[in-house]
Amino acid sequence: MVEKLMAEANAEASQKALCDKEEATSSTPKEEKTAKLDKYIARTDKATTTVATLEESVKSLEAELSDTDATMSEASKLRAVESEEYVSSCGWCPLHYMILTVFDSFGFILVPKHTKIG
Repeated sequence: MVEKLMAEANAEASQKALCDKEEATSSTPKEEKTAKLDKYIARTDKATTTVATLEESVKSLEAELSDTDATMSEASKLRAVESEEYVSSCGWCPLHYMILTVFDSFGFILVPKHTKIG
């Protein structure tokens, strides 16, 4: 009977030793994993903040681009009106004006016959 009790006590002691050993070895990886998790959470928070900042920048730039497009459209309309006024005031027909515009776009300088040079 004493031997049986001694065997049970030894078995419990070895079981407790095994549990203590497992607990000691498992707490280190748990701490490492917690540290890694904290690191990844910090990186995610930083990335989220960066994304929000960039989204605000994109909205601002889109608004500026829209304003620029509106200004360019208005300027193009004004140039078209001024061009029409110029063509009608100088007496050139629209075909001559188009030819002049095409040659001018290629870098040719056309001088009307009635213009004096020098």
